[in-house]
Amino acid sequence: MQVKRHGPLVALALLVAGSLALAWSPGGDPATRLAELQEKRKTAQAEFDAKIDAEKDEAAQMKLWEKRPGKEFLPQFKEVAVEAKGTPTAVTAWLVVVELAGEWSDAEAAKQAVDTLVADHLTAPEMDQLSNSLGRIARHIGADKVAETQRALVEKSPHKNVQAAAIYNLASVLIEGKTPEEKGEARELFERLIKDYPTVKPKRGDSYADRAKGTLFELDHLQIGMVAPDMQAVDENGQKFSTADYRGKVVVLDFWGNW
Repeated sequence: MQVKRHGPLVALALLVAGSLALAWSPGGDPATRLAELQEKRKTAQAEFDAKIDAEKDEAAQMKLWEKRPGKEFLPQFKEVAVEAKGTPTAVTAWLVVVELAGEWSDAEAAKQAVDTLVADHLTAPEMDQLSNSLGRIARHIGADKVAETQRALVEKSPHKNVQAAAIYNLASVLIEGKTPEEKGEARELFERLIKDYPTVKPKRGDSYADRAKGTLFELDHLQIGMVAPDMQAVDENGQKFSTADYRGKVVVLDFWGNW
């Protein structure tokens, strides 16, 4: 039998094919692949942040920003999510897809992620993350879809953290509505949040109940045409004063902060 010898080009082709296979299949189950993807994304973001911080020219920073990492990871997280169908790994992967789809304006990926999460993982304890992300992808999936998803989370999730997030976010959508019915339902939801979920908090920031209290205070006291509430402060000379002392006069309030 005659043995055929492969030339160097064929050997190179086989080597490249093997490298590509390794690149797309880092090994292990979907959970392992997800962990590896998350680590790669974290590393890429850290390297990008370092470059941005080191660059002092604003125009150069903008050029760097246009090449920021993230978009290249979207199809890979989506692939893992599909492969891990019905598992906690899929929940985590789809939530990352929602985040990246919003950042990179991928309407198709956003819709697929939301539809799959609602269909397969509506009772997952991590769904508060979806509730809090829907506002950032509303332009891709539509306001009606956002409200529909929030209502489903309110009604069918068994987890208080998810219920509270969905109640707050649904109320925040409805309060911007054009009809008295929408605004009335929003108020009822905010009051329910304060009564039934007084201590439930997101990962960062104030509790949902405290946020609801702030919104209701704004509705009841800070609308155009209302008398401004009294505020006390200390001036540059250390003297206490009240805005009520200036009632009837033109007062300019300058609110500022550092971020």
